Amino acid sequence: MALELIAVKKPHRRKRYPPEERQKWIDDKESGMTAKAVAEKYGIAEMTFRKWHRRYQASNKNPAELISHKPGRRKSTDTQKTPDVIIEEIYRLRAEYDWGIYRIRKALMQKFGFTVSASTINNYIRSKEGAARVKEKNNSAAKDVFDKEKAFLQEKVEELHLKIEYYKEENDELKKALRELATAILYTRKDFLDFVLNRRRKHMNEIAERKNSQ
Repeated sequence: MALELIAVKKPHRRKRYPPEERQKWIDDKESGMTAKAVAEKYGIAEMTFRKWHRRYQASNKNPAELISHKPGRRKSTDTQKTPDVIIEEIYRLRAEYDWGIYRIRKALMQKFGFTVSASTINNYIRSKEGAARVKEKNNSAAKDVFDKEKAFLQEKVEELHLKIEYYKEENDELKKALRELATAILYTRKDFLDFVLNRRRKHMNEIAERKNSQ
């Protein structure tokens, strides 16, 4: 009995396009090409391109919409590269605010309407690039603090020098005034004593004259 080989037709698998290629479609369309011209250039169905272009326009030109094949499915996977704008935002939020995974995830959802898995965010913030961004930010912040403290201390030192000079001049002026006052007091006291002595001599002379006249 002969065995007949039956050719089994494999089910058609829809071709998947990476987000970077879809972004090129959109860029060409935004530059003025028609939908038909874009489809012919990249060898895709015009209907496929129009579908992605509608989704992109409906999302306020959000690049996150160019990732998922199914509407509403916005989860990054190993086979789907996270857009650079999302990665940059993860690095920025981590470096600038030192936020944790779930706070970054919430911020991404609010800004892009795009859900990134906690494991993806964790991979990026723990990567060499993520650590380098945080280190660079910390070094920059430390330098800013150092520069501000240095400028503050220099200003205070200058103020202190001015005060020292001021009080030194004031001290010299005060010493001079005290010397003049002391001199004036001495001369005044001398004049006063001379006056008292003269009055006493005059009084004693008058008493002596009275006695002699008697």
